[in-house]
This record gives sequence, C-alpha cells and structure tokens, in this order.
Amino acid sequence: MGQPGMSQPMDVDRSGGIVFSTTNTQSFVVNQTNILSESCVLGNVSNQAVANHTAVAEEATIQIAEERHSQVVNALESIWLAQVESVRRDARAAQADNKSLKDLVLRLQHGASADSARIRELELAFDIQNNKMQTMQRERESAAQVAQAHAAA
Repeated sequence: MGQPGMSQPMDVDRSGGIVFSTTNTQSFVVNQTNILSESCVLGNVSNQAVANHTAVAEEATIQIAEERHSQVVNALESIWLAQVESVRRDARAAQADNKSLKDLVLRLQHGASADSARIRELELAFDIQNNKMQTMQRERESAAQVAQAHAAA
C-alpha cells in the first residue's frame, strides 16, 4: 500500500466515495462524507475530484436557481392574475353603476317631461280661468254701464 508517511493519490468514484490508488492491483474504497453547512468536506482530493465536485455544485446551483426562478414566476403570475381579476371586477362594477346612472337620468328626464307637461297643463288651465274671469269682469262692467245708462235715461 505505498510507503509509510506518504500520502496516497486519491480519486473520487461516481458514487461519491474516495478511491486510493496504489502501486499494486488492490483498491480501497472509503465512503466518507462530512456535511457541514450544506457543503461536503473530503480532505485532500485530486484535481479531477475538484472538477467533479465543481460540476456537481454548479448543477445543484443551476437547479436551485431554476426552482427559485420558477417559484418567483409562479408567484408573480398569481399576483398578476389577482390584479387582472380585480380590474375586471372593478370594470363590471363601473358598468353596473353607469347603467344605473343612465336609468336614473332617463327616469328623471321622463319625470321632468311629465312634470313639464303637467306644469304646461296647469298654466293653460290658469290662462283659461284668467281669461274667463276677465271676460266676466268686462261683462259686469258692461252690464253696470248699461244699468247706469238706463237709470240716467
């Protein structure tokens, strides 16, 4: 197994274990994973292991970023849909209010037309009554003049 006191060359196999390379045909596989703050501490490893771990970390980072991006996009879409629904609800309420106001204006115009017709009717009745009173007044005056003329003759 190599010379005592000298570090053995190491490689990382695909399962994440450390493989010590030796000059004879024997290989020893050591599965050692120390997890500290979501990182893996493996001690002295070869450049190939660093490259492998870097690629794994890069893929994990990309996956986490994509998941978070997807969550943000979904949250924003939900917010946007809620706002669109709120605007639609407000628009429907405004349309209903507009229709109510139009109906009120029509009723008031119709009522004003009816009131106007009634006022015109009353004015005509007043004019007719006034004309009758003037005619009666003239007839009385004329009758009084005729009576004075007969009394004086």
